[in-house]
Amino acid sequence: KYIKVGPEIFIHPPHIECPKCGEKGYGILSIYEQRYLRRCNKCFYPTIQKGEHAEEFMLPKLNKKIIYLDQFAISEMVKAKKDLSQRKDWFDLYKLIDGLVLDQVIVCPDSHYHEKESELFVSLSKEFKDFYEQMSRGITFSYPQDIESYQMHKALKKFAGEDSSQDYDFSDWSEAFDKNPHSWQDKIHIRVNLGKDPNEITRLRLSKKKYLEIMKEHFQGLPDSDKFDFSEETKVWQVARANAISQLYHNYLREYIEMCLRIKPFDPMWFLNSPAITELAEQILYFFEDRGITDKIEQFKKMKEFLYSDYFYNIPYVLIGSLFNAGISRRYVYGARKEPKSGDYYDIQIVSHLLPYCDAMLIDNE
Repeated sequence: KYIKVGPEIFIHPPHIECPKCGEKGYGILSIYEQRYLRRCNKCFYPTIQKGEHAEEFMLPKLNKKIIYLDQFAISEMVKAKKDLSQRKDWFDLYKLIDGLVLDQVIVCPDSHYHEKESELFVSLSKEFKDFYEQMSRGITFSYPQDIESYQMHKALKKFAGEDSSQDYDFSDWSEAFDKNPHSWQDKIHIRVNLGKDPNEITRLRLSKKKYLEIMKEHFQGLPDSDKFDFSEETKVWQVARANAISQLYHNYLREYIEMCLRIKPFDPMWFLNSPAITELAEQILYFFEDRGITDKIEQFKKMKEFLYSDYFYNIPYVLIGSLFNAGISRRYVYGARKEPKSGDYYDIQIVSHLLPYCDAMLIDNE
């Protein structure tokens, strides 16, 4: 089967009179952040090869509300669309949200978490992917490690006295998105599916299982409700974050040295699969090196000082994640020893990384 692809298929209404041929074929060719271009589907004016330059038409500035749709909400709306659910309210909600997205009032970005969680639902993974890409219209949250890196840099500047502000400013969209979420949306979005890692689902399930094991082990050491202190429990998780960066980076260095000394065989895949958290440690060390601390021992001392300070503890993703973990601990202590859910693993990551950049999040009631 042959499909003819010509410039006319990219030209959309409304059409106005063409300034060159006079025909009513001067439609919208493409839409950008705050402007759009027209082209005629009759004479194809303007044509660059003829030295004709496109005319830009400006659009008003938008300030959309950013709403995150949790996998739970996506699942319910997809099931309602496919008549797999009796909940008409979910279908009504889908129509409402889709209409607001089309009207450029809200934007519902997709994320790395959507992709990962959708893969766990094998029977509906394609439908989930189609749905969250339809709602996002090409707007995607940055990877969690990139968001962590941005927030870490801000905290380091506060620690070094380069930023005296107490609060974090989340108005810079480039910290959390691949492109401006407040831009006007084009009618055409192209995404490339590079395929799935066949082992990814297994890794995801193992990660959730490991999280449950860690939480259950942690619960064994919790005090009774009359002695439980929420602030102290939050601090436990903040310190655990600092320990993870410090310890994993030291383990990384030890294995690197062992391979350099040929104590262990060289493994090129080890470099590719090293934990992303080691990049945060190197970011911290480079920060101090850029500020004149060249001695490696002094760099590590400064890193330790920073990691176990309120500057690190109050980084938004660290603080929010620690508060949520402390909340799960409190739920266990006060809730008749209620066990954690595997879904908590991603829920905490989603909220801690993405909440500061959202106006609202549609999530389940747990």
